[in-house]
Amino acid sequence: MPRAFPDLLMTSLPLTTRVEFVVELARRLHEYGTAAPRLEAAIILVAQRLGLSCDPLSTPTSIITWLGGLKRQIRPVRSI
Repeated sequence: MPRAFPDLLMTSLPLTTRVEFVVELARRLHEYGTAAPRLEAAIILVAQRLGLSCDPLSTPTSIITWLGGLKRQIRPVRSI
């Protein structure tokens, strides 16, 4: 079955757009009550599909995530 969205299109988006998407996904999964291991695994997989490196840490009250592309690194810090 052909893929609807080739990886090339996803990785060609601006770095900030990809990072904001992963951060918003993490926030919503956390808000929904997703268990920490499942949340971390999900955002790692999504980040990889978007061409990002990701190192998340989820606790019941916060999410800390390091996200980086090939040349830039961004550490978004947002309260939930």
